[in-house]
Amino acid sequence: ARFGDDENVSYVMEMSGNGIIHIVDTVIVNHKSLMDTAGRLSALRKKWDAQVIVVDCIGIGAGVVDALYELGDPIIQFNSSKKPTIETEQTKYFNLRSQMWLEGGKKFSEGVVSLSGDDYTLTSQLSSCKYEYSSDGRMKVEAKDDIKKRMGASPDRADAFLMGLFA
Repeated sequence: ARFGDDENVSYVMEMSGNGIIHIVDTVIVNHKSLMDTAGRLSALRKKWDAQVIVVDCIGIGAGVVDALYELGDPIIQFNSSKKPTIETEQTKYFNLRSQMWLEGGKKFSEGVVSLSGDDYTLTSQLSSCKYEYSSDGRMKVEAKDDIKKRMGASPDRADAFLMGLFA
């Protein structure tokens, strides 16, 4: 989120001994350079001894990915417009973003995700996304621009959280 109203959201997530995934640290900033973002992510990973950093690699996120590679950090590049990760899921979901959102919802319904309840923006964003079926019968999550238009803000916190769950 270099420019505009979007947030630059970083969550550190872990799985507890009972298998519940939860957030252990949150950093939300606005209007930071790519190098600042990469440096913050690298420092956060080292602070928590995290295994990997998941980065939205579309658009300006590609620069963050490049900087993190130079820093030697382990990265998962998340490209939401790609095909679903499993071939059998490609007939079910329109794209990887749809798979991420709908499988994230499934994790909530199965009780394997815990939110502390104090981030009402995250909770609101997670519950605001709509979906439809594409002409070929695949589930398609509402476009980010459409959510932004309808809600007045981009679902940056939800996207970051769901990318973490997906990874």
